[in-house]
Amino acid sequence: MELEDLFTIAKEHDSEYFRRKLNDFVIQHPQFSNLSQDNKKILLDLIHKHIDMIRKGVGISAYVIQQETHRLYENRLKLKITEKDLEDIREIMGLFKK
Repeated sequence: MELEDLFTIAKEHDSEYFRRKLNDFVIQHPQFSNLSQDNKKILLDLIHKHIDMIRKGVGISAYVIQQETHRLYENRLKLKITEKDLEDIREIMGLFKK
């Protein structure tokens, strides 16, 4: 599955179907395989939080990605997020940037 397919799914299907396909996308790409289930849930929740912007074709702005990853960085110990995980989350969110 490619990123363009995810944008199409986001626009044409309900949020739960998009969430499943996004999870499949993260699982299928080996560069993101190090994310734990908890970190995948954090990522899915972040993207789902901005699903309306993705559906409109606007995507997630660089500013929003910066804000979200900064918030995660500040809470990384509590959330048990490593810096590599944070980098992967930022990279995946960046895929939805327009």
